Amino acid sequence: EIFVEPLRIQQNTLLELEYNLMLFKLNSTRKSTKNQKYLKKNLKRGKLSISLINKIQKTTSQIKLCLIKGSVKKFGDLLNESWQLKKKINKKTTNIFVDKCYRVARKNGALGGKLLGAGESGYLLIYSSPVYQKVIKDKLEALGAKFEIFKFSEKGIEVWKTTK
Repeated sequence: EIFVEPLRIQQNTLLELEYNLMLFKLNSTRKSTKNQKYLKKNLKRGKLSISLINKIQKTTSQIKLCLIKGSVKKFGDLLNESWQLKKKINKKTTNIFVDKCYRVARKNGALGGKLLGAGESGYLLIYSSPVYQKVIKDKLEALGAKFEIFKFSEKGIEVWKTTK
């Protein structure tokens, strides 16, 4: 069961997150039901260890605490840990393109990141100091990822595009 609890994050923390987070749309599409079915099958077969599930819960709690306390650098580190755990829990979460984009971002200064949603495609969220962001943006765009401008709002995250 999944429980969603709204967080009261201070405005300066949200602004710092916006300053350090980058969002990239990955071009391919997929049906998330395939990934979810694979995960459910592994859960039913007992292929997911209790220790792995406990690590995910612990990391999630740490991420929440970082956001509440405004520890955004630690949040960036935990994003990487969360992504590694997500890949362990479901190998269909990623693919060669996603792994390459993530590896390039990390090699060029990103502290962490993760693919949002069920996996294989969609949006890649990267946490990086602004010092490294131009290089990361250029390298990921060269691979075919599209940089998206976003802002947090009361509704969550909003993405928009301008018309040319």
